[in-house]
Amino acid sequence: MKRLGAFLFAIMIVFSAQVMLKGSPALARQGTINAISFKDLPGGKTIKVQAMDNSDDNLVLQGIFEAALKQQGYQINDNAPVTLTFDIRSDIGAWSTKDPALFEFSLNGGRTGGESAKAKVNLFDSANGGLLSNTRPDTTIVTPSRYRIDASVEDSRTGNRFWQSWTKADLGSYDSLTLTREMIPVIVQGIGKTLRREKFDLP
Repeated sequence: MKRLGAFLFAIMIVFSAQVMLKGSPALARQGTINAISFKDLPGGKTIKVQAMDNSDDNLVLQGIFEAALKQQGYQINDNAPVTLTFDIRSDIGAWSTKDPALFEFSLNGGRTGGESAKAKVNLFDSANGGLLSNTRPDTTIVTPSRYRIDASVEDSRTGNRFWQSWTKADLGSYDSLTLTREMIPVIVQGIGKTLRREKFDLP
């Protein structure tokens, strides 16, 4: 009976830990923006938006940039005196895998320890009868995938740079287009400002 009680107690501890982890509130997802203002933008709020390449995704993002700029009071015009240029970069993350978790312990019974029992319990592998099979922690994210948007505002005629920024965020559960879509309003709001490692929340 003592051996059985110890076994059940150990299983309850592991199960409680799993429940606590699942019930913990998720941390707010954040990105980071850096920006440098070299000189004031010319008067007026007329601007042209241009992607570094004309991929399908970049054309969609160009439209999102233009919509965000309009919300900030800018007018979009191909003949504007300044041009906002943007480029998207990605760093693909790395993962490591391991065998399904096994929980192993031994029990000694009797005053002299003459009785012993060993148990090896598969906690997570539902295919093999795991006790806690809702989650299989056999994959660990070593380096998350990260997306970066570089943006700059330049004189449309001379190419002189007024402002530039670089904004980063981890991909997480987002798809790439959704993530970059959420980063763009933050970039637009930062135009003309100098920002140093400023954090912003992602929805």
